[in-house]
Amino acid sequence: MLIRKVLFCLCLALAIVGNAFAQNAAATQPAQQDRSNAPASIPFKSEPQGFAEQSLFTMLITLAILGAAVAGLYYLRNQLQKKGGPAFLKPTSVRLKERIRLSPQLTMYLVTYRDKEILIAHGGNTIATISEEPLDPASGHQVQPSNHKLPD
Repeated sequence: MLIRKVLFCLCLALAIVGNAFAQNAAATQPAQQDRSNAPASIPFKSEPQGFAEQSLFTMLITLAILGAAVAGLYYLRNQLQKKGGPAFLKPTSVRLKERIRLSPQLTMYLVTYRDKEILIAHGGNTIATISEEPLDPASGHQVQPSNHKLPD
């Protein structure tokens, strides 16, 4: 949630900076066209920056903001790792090994939980456990073959 807020604020800041530079560029262009008909410029008067200088300045500001965003996200990631991180990033003992869709309403899942391999069927509003087999912790394979036989 915090990362979303940070990214939203960065996008908002980029939009505001881009809008300010676009308005500044639009304001200076008509003034430059009017000066083309003017006789001569006043000595020692600094002319407004052209489009190339403004684009370079805009690009540098954008890169600085993006660099700050990357540094902030890197710092945030390190802080989350030190604290153990949010619950959705922590490893769990439940692993989905395989999913097979048998029909539009029926799906079978092969799940490992702790030292068991569980075959689960899900259809409509029903969930049923088909079988549970113990696993060898070292190899991750079944200890004994299944007693279920396919019909002839």
